Order: sequence, then structure tokens, then C-alpha cells
Amino acid sequence: MAIELEMKKDNNHKTFALTRRSGINLLIAFLVSVVAIVVIVLFTISDKTLIAIQQVKVIYLIIAFLLTILSYFLSGLTFSILASALHKRLSVWQSFEVFSGANFIGLTAPFHIANMPVQALFLNNFGISYADATAIVTTHAVLSAWFFAVVTPFIFIFNIPLFGTPLSVAFFTALIVIIVSTALFILFILRPNFFEKAVTVIINSRLLKRFINPKELQRFSADTVEYMKNSNLSLKKLFKASPFSLLLAFLSQILAWIAIIATAPIILIGLNWFDSLLEIFFRVMILNFFLSFSPIPGGSGIAEVGIFAATLDLIPTFLIGPLVLLWRFTTFYLIYGVSAFFFVWLINMRAKMKKKKKIKS
Repeated sequence: MAIELEMKKDNNHKTFALTRRSGINLLIAFLVSVVAIVVIVLFTISDKTLIAIQQVKVIYLIIAFLLTILSYFLSGLTFSILASALHKRLSVWQSFEVFSGANFIGLTAPFHIANMPVQALFLNNFGISYADATAIVTTHAVLSAWFFAVVTPFIFIFNIPLFGTPLSVAFFTALIVIIVSTALFILFILRPNFFEKAVTVIINSRLLKRFINPKELQRFSADTVEYMKNSNLSLKKLFKASPFSLLLAFLSQILAWIAIIATAPIILIGLNWFDSLLEIFFRVMILNFFLSFSPIPGGSGIAEVGIFAATLDLIPTFLIGPLVLLWRFTTFYLIYGVSAFFFVWLINMRAKMKKKKKIKS
């Protein structure tokens, strides 16, 4: 339990530090995104672009935003299903709060590195231990990645001409990431000692001892190993609990992915374009997965250029600017406002919980 107590002390400080950092990251994301959109619009704008904007069907833009909300809801639902498998109570609404609130930081952190730790932190708000929370968010991430592997065969079934396009590199990179991450995930469940020894060796290395007190390193090493053991037990419990729950959680992730990916084709329908929508769906699928590993906050720049490259040979040039702008607006900036609301809500909840504990003590 030592690691849990230590994490409770450290996480509040880290969360507020991340909040300040997320403000900087958001500014970077916004500036890079604006520059990318402006450049794309300048290279693709024409008289037909203005006509297309005037004739846009707003209802489809609303549907695209609602699909983004639905995607968040379904991703959050996965938390609720996995928590139930561990015999923990987490309502569907609470799981939606957790997923949305964590994305306030996760969306703007490079490589989304802050997403899972903050998800675990917010799950702890609802009485779930850090070990169980880690098992839940890790399984959530792996199930999310598996969607890509499951859908990949359909690229060949529908004979989608993906190879030879700029997204072919992203496609193979994503496959490699999925294979490696899945292998490590399974190895951690089956052979936790391997990771415990590796972490112990790294923490107690001569390099770290030059900068950090050896006693502090030893304590941190012991706490980390204890935390890893608890997380491993939670993962084993989760996978033994109910195969049906895992299948249901995976189905929830599949539907969440489909909802967010479908936003681009829906926006194109709103722009009165109906050709090659299935191919665009698969290309945007690869782009969305690849954005999870973007070093630039929010995937800005990569997202805009990516959707440009993914649709350049499939839709008229004059529609690319409006598509990039509307797609980014509905799937990033609007939803970021929703995430900000829930982030503040959950942080305030955590502060109130802390005050109550102080009063009781």
C-alpha cells in the first residue's frame, strides 16, 4: 500500500503541473493547427470553395459533432465494463466524465503520454484503487489498439488502394506498434518478474545514483515493484473474471472508433460529396490511430496535413480546405471544450474529497 499512499501525495501536484503544461501545449496545438489550415486553404481555395461553404448542410456538421460525443461516451463505457469485471462500481456517466476529463490533458500532450495516468487518477476519484485503475486503463488502451488489427483485413477485402499512398507508412508503423505493445502487455501478465527485475536494474543504475540519493532510489524501487505486482494481480483478475466482459468492452471500443472515424465522411456528405466515402473511412482510420503517437501536441499539423494527403486524390481540391477546417473543428476544438469542463469538475471533486479527509482526521 506504500506506493498508493505515495501516489496520492504526488498525483495532485503532478496534475496541477500538467494543467499548466496543457495550457502551453494547447497554445502550441492551436498555432500549429491554424498555420497548417491557412496554408492548406491558400493552396486549395477557389470560387467553388466559397460556393461549397455556402451550400453546406449544417445538420451533417451537428451529426459529426454528436458522433464525436458518442465516441467519447463509448470509450468511457469501456471503463465501466472493465470496472464491473473487477467488481468495482462505476456508472456509465462517471466513466464518460473520466474519459472526457482526462482528454483535456491527453489531447494536447505529445504522444498522449499523460492520458493514461490522468485516467487512472480520475478513476481513483470514484473509489477504484490505483492498481485496479492501471489495469483498467491499460486494458482499455490495448483493446483500442486491437480494433485496428481487426479492421485491417477489411482493407484487403474491399480492395482499398492504400499501398503507394502517403498513409502506407503510417499503416505499417501502426501494425508494428500494435504487435509490440500487445506482446509486452501479454508478457507483463504472464511474466511480471521480467519487468520487475528490469525496472529494479534501471532505477538502481549507476547513472541515476549519481543524481539521486541511493536510499531514495531504493525506496522508490521497492514501491514501484510493489505497485507493479498489485497491477499485475488486477490484470490477471480482470482477464480471468469474465471473457464476456472483455468481449463487450472490445465491442464498445470498436463502436467508439467507428463513430469518430465516420465524422470525415459525414462532413463530406454535408459538403454534398458522396464518392469514395468507404475508402476515405479506412484512410481516416489509419490517420486517427497514427495521431495517437504524434509528438506535436494535439496532433496539430500532422492531423491537418494527414487529412489533406488522405483525401487529395479522392475529392476535388476545392473541398479539401473546408473538410480540413470542419473536421478539425468538430473532432478537436469543440470536444476539447467539453473535456475542459469535465477536467475542472473532476479536479474540484478531488479537492473536496481531500478537504473531507482532512476534516475527518
